[in-house]
Amino acid sequence: MNSQEFYIPLNLPDISKDVPATLVDALNENLKKFNLGRWVDFSDSPIPEAYSNFFYTLGLTPSNRKTELFMQSGLEKHPIHLDGDPSNPEKFRPCAINFPWGGKTIMEWYHYKNSTVKFEDFNGHLYTQVDERDCELLHRAVLTGANLVNISKYHTVFNASVDRRYCLSVCCEENISYQELANLCHKYGYVRQQ
Repeated sequence: MNSQEFYIPLNLPDISKDVPATLVDALNENLKKFNLGRWVDFSDSPIPEAYSNFFYTLGLTPSNRKTELFMQSGLEKHPIHLDGDPSNPEKFRPCAINFPWGGKTIMEWYHYKNSTVKFEDFNGHLYTQVDERDCELLHRAVLTGANLVNISKYHTVFNASVDRRYCLSVCCEENISYQELANLCHKYGYVRQQ
């Protein structure tokens, strides 16, 4: 399969220093409490300017409500999951601009072979995870720098390092598909050659 069906590297700057320290501190506190990677919302925090401007250039609106900061411990692998229910486009995140730092990001995309899906609500976020035995691996990639990622497919992330991994995942307010956003990234020259 073509890797661009799953992710596209982008020419966007490193924003790891622009993420509010209060959010990183909140994630580190969650790690102490729960011993698992967690996320925090950007509801009350500014999205880094370079990423806001990226969306404005494309004629889109960056969404604090759909933007999250994730954290993973060293050598941690998330379950295979979807971030939201595709039948609820208001809250579903079909694609995002992800910028990871620390750790080593290996992202995998899957085809879920079962039709039974149960979504759970985690602090206002619909989420489902599925058993790997019910899935077929479609693609695996090591991601560095900013990437447009297709999260409308079941996916997981493995931190293949002993170092803690962070990832800012920025979405737009508009209900736009991965392919539509990919087309805009190509049109406006944001695609980074590997």
